[in-house]
Amino acid sequence: MTDKYADGDKIASLIAASNDILLAGHTNPDGDSIGSLVAMGSMLEDMGKRVICVVPNEIPRSLRKAKGGMKIYDFTAADRYIKERLSTCDLVVCLDFNDISTRIGALGPVLEAHACPKILIDHHLSPVVENFDAIISDPSASSTCYLVYKLITDIAGTESITPRIASALYMGMMTDTGKFSFGALTPELFRAVAVLVERGADIRAVDMAVFNSQSEGRVRLTGYALHKKMVVLHGHGAAYITLSLNELNRFRHQSGDTDGLVNMPMQIEGVDISALFIETAECIKISFRSRGDNGLDVNTFARKYFIGGGHRNAAGAKSFDTMNNTVVRFIEALQAEAEAKKSIANTSES
Repeated sequence: MTDKYADGDKIASLIAASNDILLAGHTNPDGDSIGSLVAMGSMLEDMGKRVICVVPNEIPRSLRKAKGGMKIYDFTAADRYIKERLSTCDLVVCLDFNDISTRIGALGPVLEAHACPKILIDHHLSPVVENFDAIISDPSASSTCYLVYKLITDIAGTESITPRIASALYMGMMTDTGKFSFGALTPELFRAVAVLVERGADIRAVDMAVFNSQSEGRVRLTGYALHKKMVVLHGHGAAYITLSLNELNRFRHQSGDTDGLVNMPMQIEGVDISALFIETAECIKISFRSRGDNGLDVNTFARKYFIGGGHRNAAGAKSFDTMNNTVVRFIEALQAEAEAKKSIANTSES
């Protein structure tokens, strides 16, 4: 089964036939999630549709100023109202996640139970296709915002891209590629960015909202994590950071305060693999990053050694063991992967 689907014409027909549309983003929304919600929601409103945008939990502080005036509801804080609004919706569009059952928490069963067509627009591997009536899914795409850009231009042309849509799409493309430093950095992506700039994307405002509106606690937490908690495994070209609940509480941690932290150890020369281990009340939440097409496939790594997955160079996982045991498993897994790679190389030479 392929992971690539392109039901653009069917999606356009479903949108044309609908009047009241719910857009859903994933748990712990990031720039790509919020950007795709704002861009898609803005286009639909411009088409005269009634729209409600929903995420499963709180929007990170760094993204609250980047919504361009679009109202986005937090299901944990407004579940009763969202359920009432959903009762009149004749279309649900899921953005930047591949499974209603696992990626959006308590919002998932509510959406699944509502009888209306459901659309998926996403760039993660292994979409659960039976949940949806039409799908645009392309894991080779840099971001969901890039797929939304292509859909918007296919439906209404580049002239339909307003400055708010352009800024939202730029935010998703930029954040999901680490400021255009990894992922699918194709000529088509940069051509799309050029169009967004032409259509009024406010790059300075997006950058200010996402990167320069942090709390003091977040900045201090970042410094502490890098100075006190980062461990570099020189023999593996890897580094990791661990943060306990007590440490997070010490710096008055808010949703989104650790976003991007996993990327920072890869600024060190020779470090091509990075991991961030964060203790929550339920589990150890893990983020993995790697560099290049020939580096460690962290999607496969997360699936093989933990409960997770994602993309080749960016993946997430969970561990229900202790922090210490989780880190030990990570180091052992790196060793196992290194030995397997060495064995393959020796076999090839012989």
